[in-house]
Amino acid sequence: MPEAAGVIWSGTFARGCNGRMCPANISVVLGPLFLYSTSPAPHEAAILARARRPNLAKPLSAVVMQTALPEPNDAEIDGLRSHFCTQGVDVLLDDSGLATRQDAYRGSVTERLAAADLVLITGGSPQLLYERTVGTPALAALRAASASGAVIAGCSAGAVVIGAGMLIDGRRALELWGLLPRIVVAPHFGRFDIEPWVRAFAHCAVLGIPDGAMALVLNGIDLQVMGDRALGLRSGAAARQLEPGQHVRLY
Repeated sequence: MPEAAGVIWSGTFARGCNGRMCPANISVVLGPLFLYSTSPAPHEAAILARARRPNLAKPLSAVVMQTALPEPNDAEIDGLRSHFCTQGVDVLLDDSGLATRQDAYRGSVTERLAAADLVLITGGSPQLLYERTVGTPALAALRAASASGAVIAGCSAGAVVIGAGMLIDGRRALELWGLLPRIVVAPHFGRFDIEPWVRAFAHCAVLGIPDGAMALVLNGIDLQVMGDRALGLRSGAAARQLEPGQHVRLY
């Protein structure tokens, strides 16, 4: 069976994003995905609870990708430590070392990502994040970690790249990692006009995540609304509001 973006495809095919043919029935091999726009709070404990720990004698390994930022920032790491290293769980949180495209080919970076229990992807520029990772061993290592059950938590730009694509400057469509191959992730939902995204990705659903909201996606298919903020889901002209606590199947 062919493999694409962390998903093993099977069954019949349907038209996907940008008119490409995508499988209609999918068997997913993805770990949990947490998608949010601003802060992981107050869901740090829930994120840690989902992280795999094959050896309970060792600390939970959390790796931070600051790849969307112009350069790594120690304050970003310190902030995430204040979130995740204060939850009563033994967590070892470090930077991935993935700051440039050249870094994405370093063995130390790919090993760190492949061995992670939790990968935290910061905000910044989704285009920069994509350009530094697409087609690299580091992205392959991240997908392998997810397929093994690792949690990926993406904030803002880190949430966008997990989806099928985005618009650049409101006009040019850019295909992204596609871990969710028929979903376009739109963080900061409500702060910008979503209609150009809906038109550009007419064969995808657009998942809108407002500031302060969080989505949990299990097995690449099942979505749960975390916290007390609703999410939006657009598929063509059809719009749905997903209420807190609601569970829906994406495909």
